[in-house]
Amino acid sequence: MKTKHTPAPWFPNGDNVVILSEGDANFITCESRGIDVDICQVFNQYEFDGDVQTALMDLSETEANVRLIAAAPDLLSALQGLLFMASGRGEDPHSGMNWQVAQRNAISAINKALTGESDE
Repeated sequence: MKTKHTPAPWFPNGDNVVILSEGDANFITCESRGIDVDICQVFNQYEFDGDVQTALMDLSETEANVRLIAAAPDLLSALQGLLFMASGRGEDPHSGMNWQVAQRNAISAINKALTGESDE
């Protein structure tokens, strides 16, 4: 099935973090046609009480959200591979998909979502 979303890989762009008056914006980026293209922004909102600014989310939670979104294409692909194998159609000689590959892809995608590092 052909997807309509921007192709993977997506990655957090730590060099492209913008501090805004209403919060921090972390960008999810991909490489497209040889240049980095921003896919989305993940914000950490702040609450203001006079001159006191309080983050509504811990920075580690914002970073975890960034990793999860950046891993979305990998998670989708891994799930599609697992569903293909679960359908009972057997190995796919064109893509090389088998249970071992499907499991390795799933583990790699989950690791990317949780830690930002894939096993590739």
